[in-house]
Amino acid sequence: MMLSDLLTDDPYPDELLNLYNPAYVGLVVYLAGRAYYTKSKRNVPVYFPYVMFPLIAVDSCRRRLPKKAGKLSDWARQHGDALFDFPERVTSLRPFVSSGLVFLKSHSLVKRADSDGSLRFTSRKGFIGSVDSLVLSSEEVRNELDKAPIAGRLLAAEKEISSVLAIFGLKP
Repeated sequence: MMLSDLLTDDPYPDELLNLYNPAYVGLVVYLAGRAYYTKSKRNVPVYFPYVMFPLIAVDSCRRRLPKKAGKLSDWARQHGDALFDFPERVTSLRPFVSSGLVFLKSHSLVKRADSDGSLRFTSRKGFIGSVDSLVLSSEEVRNELDKAPIAGRLLAAEKEISSVLAIFGLKP
């Protein structure tokens, strides 16, 4: 029996399970979530980690993310072909994002806000510094970690949750 069979009904290859382990996905989502908060001074809507991670994990999206965050609607208009099957990507990566959020919660790096159920990514002394000093053997992983804050700031530039979801062809 494959590890993927134990975790879900969907057969994910073990390579994908190894790469998208809860700690790694949690780190990517954390970096995006902290950047979202830093730019907007708002908690992260509960749906957004499920949008942030595919933006970063999928090559066709990540490679087209801007060097500096601008308006999401402008970016989507210019790179609409990269979003062709985005709702399916969100669905297929959902179990990984959920496990990453559980990992973050277990390490007190994310909390649900009482008022609206949004997510508050907490800061932890030394955590970001240790991420910056990671020695990685893969440029792709370094690129994902570098692009995570950009994805967070890109989503933070939009004030309406429904607008962001609509841009990606998603419904709450």
